[in-house]
Amino acid sequence: MTKHIYHFNMHSEKKYFLGKEHINNYDLIGLNGNIVAHSPNAIAALISTTAKKYFIDPQTHIFQHDPHLLESNSRKPGEEDQIKYKTSVVKLAERHLGMPFYNVLQTNSRLSPESFKTESGDLENDLISESCDRVLDFQKSFIGNNLDEEERDLLGKDLPHPDFLIAPYFYISRSNTKEWLEINEAFYKAAKISQPNEQVFYALVVSKDAMDSFQDRIIESLKGLNLDGILLWIDGHQEEDLTSSQVECYIKLLKNLKSLGAPIYNSHAGYLSILLSHPALNLLQGLGHSMNYGEHRTVVPVGGGIPQAYFYLRKNHSRNKYVNAFNILSGKGWYGSVEEYLKNVCNCHKCQELIRLKGSAIEAFISYGETGEPTTIRRRNGTVVRISYPTGEAKDIAVRHYVNNKDLEFNSLNTKSFSELNDELKDVYNDLLKVADIKVIQHLDIWNASLTKLAEGR
Repeated sequence: MTKHIYHFNMHSEKKYFLGKEHINNYDLIGLNGNIVAHSPNAIAALISTTAKKYFIDPQTHIFQHDPHLLESNSRKPGEEDQIKYKTSVVKLAERHLGMPFYNVLQTNSRLSPESFKTESGDLENDLISESCDRVLDFQKSFIGNNLDEEERDLLGKDLPHPDFLIAPYFYISRSNTKEWLEINEAFYKAAKISQPNEQVFYALVVSKDAMDSFQDRIIESLKGLNLDGILLWIDGHQEEDLTSSQVECYIKLLKNLKSLGAPIYNSHAGYLSILLSHPALNLLQGLGHSMNYGEHRTVVPVGGGIPQAYFYLRKNHSRNKYVNAFNILSGKGWYGSVEEYLKNVCNCHKCQELIRLKGSAIEAFISYGETGEPTTIRRRNGTVVRISYPTGEAKDIAVRHYVNNKDLEFNSLNTKSFSELNDELKDVYNDLLKVADIKVIQHLDIWNASLTKLAEGR
């Protein structure tokens, strides 16, 4: 069965992990090392309360990028800019990861492959082993160590334990493939020696080029490591935006990784990956996403942009701007009656609840697009614009609707054959072609063509 991963990114999301409505919708909680380091007791309480399996991403890769990306402005109104390293990153590096990661913050100088080598160019094995031990111990013991005394006494020896550990890792791109692959390999070997009785995953974090130009080199570097598992993260890999060749390169990468014999979890994945995890294909064994906005994620943060109202339309398995979803529903007449809405748009718990509260399908759907009073903002180019942000209620119901629909998509793996699910892509594409912007639905046609080739062995 494919494991469903929820990523926990901020404390305001806790209600989606704990509520009865969603508690059975997921299997694993993905935690970033910085939020764990910054809020240890709150995170420990979350894990204890949910009683879910979890893993902690040590985020070692963030120290190989420009250190300025680890900074934030703590300026208060009326004060001058106060640029400094994020408190959560400082706590992660100083208290848990140690050297050489903390040295990045002390020297304002990023890590390079040479950071782990001697002057003669050989791997500095003692540094790698000691650093690896700290990173793994942080993941292994941190949650249990930060439970309150009453909870520890109640659990006794059954303290929370990660589902797997992640060896220290670094981002692989076209410009640094050979050098960082060597370091990643050394850290994975050290991790297996350090923790012979634990499941240790190899975090494969790669640029989009990995699907094409150098995936053979990556696969070759992973052979012989006797991997327990692979946690895949492709930089900015938004599945709805992939071209036909990119989809086929992605499938090729998964097939090559599968040949290594280890389970593969795609940390940031959408519906295409759900289909690729179908028992008939079994190319993926785990899939993750964040609440509402995180089916893809860039390795280097680039800012969130302007918040907009979104609606996840399960018909096209995509998070649509509200206006695009409205145009589809309007063109098809799907909000004219409750029956039509529940049949063609959504019959999840949240939509049914909204219909009961609002009295009609159209009023329920309008709730997803509600915005507050317009706010004046200045763009980076100096222009001033008026923006209407989604209300807190609209954002909340959009998240609940989204996670309900992801659960239904996962469940379809057990209730429908692969050919049925693949045929649905083409059927929906043809059905919506006259009422939807082609950019909103073209991924359905692309996915269907590539998956048909895969199923036919071409």
